[in-house]
Amino acid sequence: HVFYQPQVSINRGQLVQAEALVRWRHPERGWVPPSAFIPFAEQTGRIRSLTDWLLNQVAEQVAAWRASGHPLTVSINVAIHDLEDPDFPRRVAAALRRHDAQAIDLCLEITEGGLMADPEQARTTLDTLHEAGHRLAIDDFGTGYCSLAYLPRLQVATLKLDRSFTQGLASNSATTAIVRSVIGLGHELGIRITAEGVETPEQQLWLTEAGCDRLQGYLFSRPLPP
Repeated sequence: HVFYQPQVSINRGQLVQAEALVRWRHPERGWVPPSAFIPFAEQTGRIRSLTDWLLNQVAEQVAAWRASGHPLTVSINVAIHDLEDPDFPRRVAAALRRHDAQAIDLCLEITEGGLMADPEQARTTLDTLHEAGHRLAIDDFGTGYCSLAYLPRLQVATLKLDRSFTQGLASNSATTAIVRSVIGLGHELGIRITAEGVETPEQQLWLTEAGCDRLQGYLFSRPLPP
């Protein structure tokens, strides 16, 4: 199943985007968490078929939302295997054509680890996706090994702060300094900052005052069916 977790704009105070999250309901085991099956899919090479399934599900949904007069950009997570696949942009385009969806309604999120596994191939893939009209984001920013030298060379619209930084705002002065620095760096480069894992009004207030652009977390909503 695909569930969607809202992202809220601090300036506009409303839903502006959502992240698509895969959920597996096993007939005997019930709901199986992604942490239990995504790594297995990657190890067995099944992640490509799972990604293609997700692309088609999301493309169908964003097309339906746009047709109803309520367009909404939805982001999906791109696995390392997909980012390294030169054919990945064609796979994305095929899903959009199949459901008459628009590229602007699909944001593609890559992790820092995925970006650095094969930087040149990743950059080629991301450039092709950007030219096709997709928004791009780096997920879990701050937890990987992304060279800052790559940021100005990538057509990235959003950096997503990992939830570990959000959770550490109240208790760790080093964390607050890092978050302020990332927000400042992003804005200097014209990149939007989204904070994940926002669960308390205190976190919301701190991030608002620090200039974060968008918030995502249980304070606003858990992942939901369409």
